[in-house]
Amino acid sequence: MTIRENINAEYLSAFKNRETVKKNILGVLRGEITTIEKNKGITPLPDAEITKLLMKYKKNIEESRKLRDTLELSVEQEVIESFLPQPMNEAEIRREVAEIIKTLPHDLPVNALVGKTMGEFNKKFAGVADSRQVMSIIQEILS
Repeated sequence: MTIRENINAEYLSAFKNRETVKKNILGVLRGEITTIEKNKGITPLPDAEITKLLMKYKKNIEESRKLRDTLELSVEQEVIESFLPQPMNEAEIRREVAEIIKTLPHDLPVNALVGKTMGEFNKKFAGVADSRQVMSIIQEILS
């Protein structure tokens, strides 16, 4: 089941169970996904794109919670996090980065290799690893 399908199913469940906060945030996400699909002409929107959207919303909610931590924001964050993939641990990141580096041409300058590796990693694993941690691992492996 895709993330989009999961969001739709959870929306219907929240609607039936009268979970207002959950229904509202899922309704906002559904609307945003539909808008992006129409603007980009892509239906259905790939899970990687939806993950990026979820990460953006999660970050916004975290920022809002720093200013004003409410039960509503807490529930919204919990709902959004339930659709995000589990974060990768350091060993998994190292393994995937090493695999990506093996596929790249090694005659490139180090900066280009770092950039290409980061780009490939982000394409494959959007939103499942801290980009600063990934960057430091890439630089460590390439040095």
